[in-house]
Amino acid sequence: MVNKVAKTIYAEKYRPQTLDEVIGQPIPVKYIKQYIKNDDIPHMLFAGLPGTGKTTVAKALAKDLYGESWRDYFTEINASDDSKVENIRTTVKDLAQARACGRNYRIIFFDEAEYLSTSSQAALRRIVEKYSSICRFIFSCNYPERMIDPIKDRCVIFRFTAISPDDMLPTLKKICESERIDIHDSALSTLATVSDGSMRRAMNYLHQLKLSGQTDIDNQIIYEITGHVNKEDIKLMIRECKTGSLEKVNEYIQMMLYDRAYSYREILIAMRDLIFKSTLPEKKKRDVLLRMVDTQYRISVGSSEKDEMLGLMIKVMEVFDD
Repeated sequence: MVNKVAKTIYAEKYRPQTLDEVIGQPIPVKYIKQYIKNDDIPHMLFAGLPGTGKTTVAKALAKDLYGESWRDYFTEINASDDSKVENIRTTVKDLAQARACGRNYRIIFFDEAEYLSTSSQAALRRIVEKYSSICRFIFSCNYPERMIDPIKDRCVIFRFTAISPDDMLPTLKKICESERIDIHDSALSTLATVSDGSMRRAMNYLHQLKLSGQTDIDNQIIYEITGHVNKEDIKLMIRECKTGSLEKVNEYIQMMLYDRAYSYREILIAMRDLIFKSTLPEKKKRDVLLRMVDTQYRISVGSSEKDEMLGLMIKVMEVFDD
C-alpha cells in the first residue's frame, strides 16, 4: 500500500532512475559516472538545498552500479530519525562490516546527515575508516557546516546547485503531457521560477494542481496554489510610486498584507528581485535595498508591519522623484 501511494506522488513517480536522466547537476554526474566506470566509488558528501537531486543521484548511482539488485547493496538511513550514538556503534557498524556478496563493496547513504550529533559523527568517522575497503559512505546534507571536519576530510564533496527553470521545464512539460495537466506555457515557466531551484517542489506543485482539478491554468492560479507573491502586484505598487500616489500605494500595502495575506518578508523578497532587475542607477538600487534591510530589522524588533512597509515605499517614491 505504501509503495502504491508513493508512486502516485510525482516526485517519486518521475524520479530519474539513472544518472543519464538527472538534470541540473552536470558536475557531480560527470565525476560519478567516471567512478562507476572505474568501479571505485569514494566516500562522498552531497551538499545543497532540498530538492536539488542529492538523494536521486545517490540512488541512480546505485542502480547504474549494481543493476537490478541495487537494493541488496544500498542502504538508506535518515539521520534525523536514527542519530543516536549507540545506533551508530551497533546498527551502522553491523551494516558496514557485512561483506557485499559478489561485489567489492556496499553503499550506506546517510540522508540529512547534519542531524547527526557531533559524538555520533565522531563514532561514525571510525567506522568509515575501518571498513572503507568493503563499504562506501555517501552523506547528504543541506548544511555542510554542521558536519565535522574529520568526516568532510574523508569525502569527495559535491555541491548541488539550485536547478534553473530552463533545466526544469522539459521534465515539467513531459509530466504535464503524461498527467494531462492543462497549463499555459507561461504559467509553467512561472511555476518553475517560484520553485526556487527545487525540482521536488515543482513536481509537488504540479501534483497539487492535478488534484485540484484546475484546467486552463494561468499565472494567477500558479500564485494562488503555491502561495507565492504575485510580482505583478509588486510591479503595480512600484508603478504607483512613480506616479507619486501615496494613497494608492497605501491601498496596495493593505491589500497585500491583509487581503492576500502575504508576509512582509515575502513582499520584501519579491521587491528585492524586481529592484535588482530594474533599470535604476546602481546608487539608487543600493539606497532602496539598504532601506529594505532596515525595514526588515525594524519589523523584526516589533515595529508595525504596515507602517514600516509604507515608510519603505515612501523611500521608493523619493528615489523616483530624484
